[in-house]
Amino acid sequence: MTRLMNKALVSMAMAIAMLFCLNAHGQVVFNYDSAISKAQASGDIGMQAELNLEKGKDYFYRKGGGPEQGIGPYEESYRLYSIMKDSAGMANALNGMGVMYHKLGLNDTSLICYIQLVTIAEKKDYEEILGKGYLNMGILYQLNDELEKATHYLDLSLSINKKYGSNLIALALMNKGLVFHGKKDYDSALIKYQEVYNNYKDLVNSKMLADLFNNFGNLYMDWGKLDSAYYYFIKSKELFEELGAWYTFCQVYHNLALLAIEWGDYDQAIIMLDSSLVHAKNTGNIDLESLAYFNKHSAHIHLGNYIEALENYRLYDSLDKALYHIQKDKFMSDLEMKYQNEKGQAQNRILSMVILKKEKQSNIYLFSGIGFIGLGIFVFLFFRQRAIKDKIITRQRINQLEEEKKLLAAKYLVEGQEEERKRIAREIHDGLGVLLSTTRRQFSAIATSIPEAKPIIDKASKMLEQASNDARKISHNMMPGLLTKLGLYEAVADLFEKISETEGLKVLVSIPEGMERVPENKEIMIYRIIQEIVNNTLKHAAARNIIFRMEMQTNQLEIVYSDDGKGFNFEEKLESKSIGLRSIQSRINFLNGKMEIRSEPAKGSSFKFNVPC
Repeated sequence: MTRLMNKALVSMAMAIAMLFCLNAHGQVVFNYDSAISKAQASGDIGMQAELNLEKGKDYFYRKGGGPEQGIGPYEESYRLYSIMKDSAGMANALNGMGVMYHKLGLNDTSLICYIQLVTIAEKKDYEEILGKGYLNMGILYQLNDELEKATHYLDLSLSINKKYGSNLIALALMNKGLVFHGKKDYDSALIKYQEVYNNYKDLVNSKMLADLFNNFGNLYMDWGKLDSAYYYFIKSKELFEELGAWYTFCQVYHNLALLAIEWGDYDQAIIMLDSSLVHAKNTGNIDLESLAYFNKHSAHIHLGNYIEALENYRLYDSLDKALYHIQKDKFMSDLEMKYQNEKGQAQNRILSMVILKKEKQSNIYLFSGIGFIGLGIFVFLFFRQRAIKDKIITRQRINQLEEEKKLLAAKYLVEGQEEERKRIAREIHDGLGVLLSTTRRQFSAIATSIPEAKPIIDKASKMLEQASNDARKISHNMMPGLLTKLGLYEAVADLFEKISETEGLKVLVSIPEGMERVPENKEIMIYRIIQEIVNNTLKHAAARNIIFRMEMQTNQLEIVYSDDGKGFNFEEKLESKSIGLRSIQSRINFLNGKMEIRSEPAKGSSFKFNVPC
């Protein structure tokens, strides 16, 4: 008894001695590294595990660091608790690991941690830990837009956490608000956020309150209430700054930049994004760093700074690729580890059963051995098939991500081309066109003063007039003035009005008045599609009649075009990789639209497009 008391006193004295130290400013702070070293020297695994768990919490939640600082202590804590077979400690460490992996953008790994946590907590009936696990699974599913699963786990967490603390209840309610936000049910989301605010409005310097203000801002921004969004983003920024929570602080700067982009203040947006980048880099927030470069690229495009836009897109793309490979490698590593662990456990169970059977009679041993061998073969085949399936799913996911990345790059390339067309058309019209017209008037003045040169000057004037007309046509073809000034519907009507002057061609056009305009980049792409089809008809179809209809239906613009020309074999055109058809198809893909084409030789052609608006 005396020895046990002495050991307890020694451990207590050692713990007190290693708890605190002075930092560079003379402030008393907890020295985790010193404490862990002394616990290792004493061989106290339990204390090492507990100290690592607290170190992970302190580095991320209290010191405002990035997740890369918190993940190591949590992983070490889990390893030590596993050696001790302390299931409660393992569950708490898994919860911290899940949060850190999520912050690093490794959501698949994070979900594995939460599933292991819930499995332990359900088996051991650790209700409080189970409430945390359900809550974090709900948050993760909400972020992955799996909103029904998110609602299920958030409701489970609410039923448990009502017994253990308002913090967890408020966090669940806030994420239910995010679920409603994801469904675009803004009124219900606002009600949930207000419930959380009523619980937290009296707290001073609360990170939960700062997160809530940020969520209010995001809600109002998506709702189109930009002034209210700005008000809440500023409140969130001020509170995060007081708390020193720099990992989240940079997100608010990024949101303020998005508001500036919405207001067309691209210079201010770039300043905000630069501030966001500084804190994102310092805290290791790679996701936000990548997104900030992407939005800087968009802002520079609007300002016409194409070199800066290209450089920021290059930085975004390199970070995106790096993050993608980190996620892929970690995901594959987790799958392999999970497979090996399960395989090892199965083999251990089989070995234990074989050892027990050795004590029985030889005939029972023989049949049991055959059964165990069969079971081993089954387990091996099962896990082998499972591993193959997991690899196929992973490969498909990788291919999907690569295709999405290619499509996004192509989309911005096309948008950049359209911006360049606008610029060139403007320069031809405002520069070259004006210069040619001025020169022609000067020639006319010379003809009056030098009568003998009048025939030559008249001829030169006609050539200048022709050049001026050609410049005007080129400018109009590159970017019709009506399209940029009055919009898609007037530009399309003007296009068909001009081709109706073609001899032997009858054009019937139906465009209802009062239709709402669509975003300018969509209008330009839709106009290019119609222009391409009309050009094909005029060049190749020898049609006598064209019928065109455009109307706005529920959340989409429907366009129908048909002619009675020569037609074409649709399958042959696809196999020959027709540039015209490929151009039309690529633009429809960029717009997330649908296309139907019907054509046969000598039976004309018809096109139908549906574009979401």
